[in-house]
Amino acid sequence: MVLYVKVLERFERQFALIKALVSELESESSYRGVERLVQLIIQALLDLGLMVISVFGGRRPDRYSEIGEILQKLKVVDCDDARLLRGMVGLRNILVHACAEVDRSKVSEFADRLRVDALRVVEKVERFIKSHPVDPPIASEDFMTVVERLSKVLRGRVRAAFLFGGRVKGYRLKGDYDLAVLMPKNYSLL
Repeated sequence: MVLYVKVLERFERQFALIKALVSELESESSYRGVERLVQLIIQALLDLGLMVISVFGGRRPDRYSEIGEILQKLKVVDCDDARLLRGMVGLRNILVHACAEVDRSKVSEFADRLRVDALRVVEKVERFIKSHPVDPPIASEDFMTVVERLSKVLRGRVRAAFLFGGRVKGYRLKGDYDLAVLMPKNYSLL
């Protein structure tokens, strides 16, 4: 239950961030400010997508452009919003890497649409999360295999070991195992 609450709290913070950025975009008048807010909103939406994929066990994307497609397969967004997210990645890359000359009028037009599109995507993710269990399984088969292997290697060599990290909690996307060990007083690396 605690993990469930923490995951929901993290989603809520991300929703609030996106909504705050959209609100700020509505009142921003300078082009550079608009451009930066567009970039931040897109990145926040992509991060939200990665969170959903991680929590709900979607395939790990090889690149940002796959996030929308994976969210569509998880039935979080429809094909139009999946396509929209893919297009956002292209604009984000242009803005972040400054690899092309940016047409200011197109960025401004996109910013106008983004105010609506970003909130719609957030709304869909909120609905999806409310209708699906969020708490990932804590003890998966992979986890138990890791514990067994570590036990064999560490037994008799350390006083205590603590396994933690995203994979322990059940997250597969960019999750890892972390290990803290308490060594005996007379332990030497020599």
